[in-house]
Amino acid sequence: HPQDVFATITKNRDAFFFCDVQARGYYPSYKLRELERKGITIPFEDDDKEILKNNTIDFLSFSYYATHGFEEIEGLTVVDMLRRAEIPTVTVSIGSSRNIIGAHRIEVEADIMFHEVLEAEGAMYVLPGGMPGTLHLKDHEGLGKLLQKAYKNEKYLAAICAAPTVFEKYGFLEGRKATSYPAMEEELKSADYQTDKVVVDGKIITSRGMGTAIDFAAKLVEIIKGTKEKDELLKSIVYGE
Repeated sequence: HPQDVFATITKNRDAFFFCDVQARGYYPSYKLRELERKGITIPFEDDDKEILKNNTIDFLSFSYYATHGFEEIEGLTVVDMLRRAEIPTVTVSIGSSRNIIGAHRIEVEADIMFHEVLEAEGAMYVLPGGMPGTLHLKDHEGLGKLLQKAYKNEKYLAAICAAPTVFEKYGFLEGRKATSYPAMEEELKSADYQTDKVVVDGKIITSRGMGTAIDFAAKLVEIIKGTKEKDELLKSIVYGE
């Protein structure tokens, strides 16, 4: 029943409103109104609002574990490395459950559902590849709208393997350098196709596949926290030695 659906969405939003606070850097108006109705006032000190503003989530992974059929190593490697670098990372399911079965029958649990972070704005959105996961990403209307908004607002957008074809669908790659899983090259018709492991053009980051997942994740760490942090992370996992 529509009322039941709305009630569930409202309950989940109440439970996860902290995502809005962490991503936006301030308490959303809907939460302040709710607290006011309950007679609750948040006692802000002089610099509290400034602290919230300056300590937002650095990274919001909007589609790792996105749906059935995602490529597990591409998803898990990136999330693992970002969290090792102490970059706040949220995994989100666009399916009907937080429990997602990957392309190779590995089951994982996302942190939250898509509708629970609709009002949050991350600094970066990342799409894993895999089939049929990438097709589900392409077909998800809500995710498409969110990615287009993120692109318009000049957020970082990253995709690996087959997932850059999602960016192609929305025109993000037109005239840009980009890469993908080799078999997807013909689908990136508007891109200046490259064969490097990781390609960065402006705020669009693309990569080739499972074998380039560490390089892809390392580049995301470098973008968010700098070269020194990236180098230290790679050394700590004995990569390239």
